[in-house]
Amino acid sequence: MSHSRNLVRQLIEAPLLVQFVQQLEPEHLVRLVRHIGVEDAADVIALVPSRQLSAIFDEAFWKNNTPGTAERFDPEEFALWLEILYEHSEKAVQSILAEMDDELLTLGMAENLLVVDYESISLRMLGTKRFIEDDLLDKVIEGEHCLEWGDFFIISKKSRAWDTLIAVLVDLDAEAPSRVQRILQNILYITTEYIEDNGGLYSVLSSGEMLESDLAAGREERKTARGFVSPESASAFLQLAQKTPVETLMAAKEHDYLTRAYFRTFYAEQIPPEKRQKTNRNELLASIRREMSEMFRQLKNAQVIESTDNPVLWPDHVSTISDSRPLELRSLFLQMAQDNPARYADCLLELNYLANVLVAAWEVDGRKMYPVDAATKTLELCNEGIKKLLLQKQQTNRTAFIEILMKESPVKLFQIGWNFEANG
Repeated sequence: MSHSRNLVRQLIEAPLLVQFVQQLEPEHLVRLVRHIGVEDAADVIALVPSRQLSAIFDEAFWKNNTPGTAERFDPEEFALWLEILYEHSEKAVQSILAEMDDELLTLGMAENLLVVDYESISLRMLGTKRFIEDDLLDKVIEGEHCLEWGDFFIISKKSRAWDTLIAVLVDLDAEAPSRVQRILQNILYITTEYIEDNGGLYSVLSSGEMLESDLAAGREERKTARGFVSPESASAFLQLAQKTPVETLMAAKEHDYLTRAYFRTFYAEQIPPEKRQKTNRNELLASIRREMSEMFRQLKNAQVIESTDNPVLWPDHVSTISDSRPLELRSLFLQMAQDNPARYADCLLELNYLANVLVAAWEVDGRKMYPVDAATKTLELCNEGIKKLLLQKQQTNRTAFIEILMKESPVKLFQIGWNFEANG
């Protein structure tokens, strides 16, 4: 049995691990699926509660290869998930489709299929004046992957998932024919609009930008509510910190406009405490570590289990000003949690935000930062910001260090540290 299949078998057969998978955050579940390989992970995906599917789709179907650039919808990933799940269980796919927004289903289908009106195609093909696009259209319609569906022609853009996508439409049509008609009509609109605007069928192969943009905006709001920062916003934040004169950063009394916009959305989208799902994640992790040490190691190596349940993974030690004895910034924050819980909660939110900025927009050795590395770097930059403020005040003692930590926002400290590092 392959390593992936053995891992899947343990995940779906051990009650402790089933419970763990069902409580995973969406980004961690997608990491697990990709670690296993989508082709082998259908049994694991089938464990996901339906209420989590929207967040799972937000993670699985959108990608970017370069930190700081916009994440784009990946139609091949969409088709692959449907194909693998459909092979595993038609019933599971029907359940997933029932939970999927029409807009997302339309985008996924529109990026893999063309829908054209049967009557207009017939009239065009019978026309006496021929264009090169008409010859291309003839070849497409005569191809293997073309289906007449009522008043529509459905044509494949990518042949791999053709059978699955048509099977999905057939199943949907049996349960909700009006929904299928509505989706096909929307895809027809996208197709027709681009044919008219661009002058030919083959110009439509990258259609759906407007629908993708609308979906991306909603997705960004949902992810912001969970603490994530969009790559574009993260990149803009780092550029702003680099270009703003350091004197301005040091004198700042409030957050920059990007940070204010982020937290405005973050707080607006928060789920009320009484509606949040309560889990025993910490107890589960402790049990897995104690009873299944090898599985715990594998999940940690796959970045599915992190060192702490907090989004920011605190390092054990970050040194401070060089001309005084090292301080443990982590221990200072933990002391703050006891002495001033409200201040600590505010700092923790900002530190999480800053770590996610680095994950979204910065790369090290040609790859995105891991969360633990981003957290460590965040504390280092905050530490550097405190040092610069101490030098400005011509103070280097521990009391002054702690006073700045208690007074200034981590965002401000980070920006000062980033400015000095980025500008040499």
